Amino acid sequence: MNRIAMVVLACVVGCVTWVQSRELSEPWRCGVVLTQQQPENNDYWHELAPLPLGGVDRVIWDGSFQEATSDRMGPGGRWFGLHAANTDVPASDYRRVISGIEGSSLELLQPDVTPGEAWVHGFQFGEALGGVEEIPLSPSHAITVRFRARTLSYHPLCDPFSVTLFVHDRSDPGHAKQLLSSEQMFIPDTGGLWIDCELSVRLDSGSLIDVFDAAQWAPRVAFGLFAHGDEEGVLRIDDIEVVISNCMREPVGLLSEYEACGILQHAFNHWSFMCEGEYAGGGQDGTSPLELPESCPVDIDGDCEVAVGDLLAVISGWGVCPEDEYCLADINGDGWVDVSDLLTVIATWGEQCE
Repeated sequence: MNRIAMVVLACVVGCVTWVQSRELSEPWRCGVVLTQQQPENNDYWHELAPLPLGGVDRVIWDGSFQEATSDRMGPGGRWFGLHAANTDVPASDYRRVISGIEGSSLELLQPDVTPGEAWVHGFQFGEALGGVEEIPLSPSHAITVRFRARTLSYHPLCDPFSVTLFVHDRSDPGHAKQLLSSEQMFIPDTGGLWIDCELSVRLDSGSLIDVFDAAQWAPRVAFGLFAHGDEEGVLRIDDIEVVISNCMREPVGLLSEYEACGILQHAFNHWSFMCEGEYAGGGQDGTSPLELPESCPVDIDGDCEVAVGDLLAVISGWGVCPEDEYCLADINGDGWVDVSDLLTVIATWGEQCE
């Protein structure tokens, strides 16, 4: 093979390698709607924006949208949108961060034909607590998402906006196995006013959890948008935060699928990361640093109150605690559910867990 042929061959190999590398980095071609990789496989998390220098003190990066702009290495690199239409529909058509007189927020525009979702991916809870390696919890703990919502226009017959909370295991860097998911709930018509919303998922609702250690768990919050002909609703979201709770409270400011019109989920085929030009923030911070909740062992059933359910839990668990299992009714931790645990419930009757 002569020298010219060798040079040509080297160029061809180099070009192929370059194209393959570009294909691997496709998710970061801002403004391009992608179909090659389905995000439901949870094998894309390594492509998200990494932990910033100096770390974070909460799991949702810039949940109040203080950053003026964001490239793929900023907080916008933890977001992407999904939809079920063709690639001619960019995600920026239905989700973007905007800034206005009242501050900045995530704006979600109800599409006329195309259902969609906007996902935000949190960091690991251990990372938000300064890199701790263990966060031991119990089955009665819960993961909670809080945010503020405001509808500027709304479909008169159906509830077009939803929210769902997911929790993933990030102990394996190449994967993000889903451990938990809350029920899908709907954001009501707020009449142009800001309302507080809250949604929790209890740890013992997930059958995939073997060890209740949240240090390497990370949340994902999905905001859904459903299409209704030519009706276009507008929703704004601000101050998104995900925390660890010592009990599971009732949802706040949200409608269940039974109270809403209960639209079915759609299969999403196209997705796009949020990058330059789609992130225009500058708001005030309304979230708080992540803190672990105080222990509330007497609230055995995790409903945030010491009441009849906890008394019944002691009675049903009476006797020696089984080995290698959580024994929540053993309040004093002596390995037995007995009179002392019963008296503790009676002595703290009616107390609320924070």
